[in-house]
Amino acid sequence: DTSLNNNSIYGPGNTPFNNPNNTLLYANLTDANGNVIATTPIATNGTYEFLNIDANRSYSVVLSTTPGVVGSPAPSTQLPS
Repeated sequence: DTSLNNNSIYGPGNTPFNNPNNTLLYANLTDANGNVIATTPIATNGTYEFLNIDANRSYSVVLSTTPGVVGSPAPSTQLPS
């Protein structure tokens, strides 16, 4: 399983995310309706950051090899194998 913690992605056993094929991976920030608010590439060390986001709302993060389009539904969750 993959988990998110403090804007970092971790693999099984809470080890740093391993992306052996260096597939570009995106963190897509979504609102309560599942629409993309922002998208950002995930660094090779598993970290990502969203800037200028309203702190008074609830969000979800969808991980995918496809970048989301702001205002559209989030792409399906896809992780490199």
